[in-house]
This record gives sequence, structure tokens and C-alpha cells, in this order.
Amino acid sequence: PMPSLRGVNPEEVLSAARRDKKNRNGSLRFVLLRRIGRPVLRAAIPEKRILELTRELLNKSQTRS
Repeated sequence: PMPSLRGVNPEEVLSAARRDKKNRNGSLRFVLLRRIGRPVLRAAIPEKRILELTRELLNKSQTRS
């Protein structure tokens, strides 16, 4: 089972992402998978959009639990 995401703060998620090793010169970078073994690097995603998506995902996870 997946751990509960209840109580996770989107701003704290963004703060942790800022400290991640993939952060380069203040730009958050994400490694996404097209499929297994096919990673794609994405950067230049506005922090406002990252927060919006994080909130959306957290809300969806809470409605499923």
C-alpha cells in the first residue's frame, strides 16, 4: 500500500524540490518517464504551475483514500 499523503503541504514539497540535486541555478528540473527505460528531462516549469499540480495530485490522492 502507498503511504498516506494526508497533511502533506504543497509548499513544503516545492521547498524540498528546490534543495534537490536536479535543481540547477534555481531552475527545477524533472526526470519523467515516457516508458520504462525512456527518461525525459523537463525544466523551466514555473513554480506556480508546480504548486497547482502538486495541490491537484494531493487532492486526488485524498479522495481515493
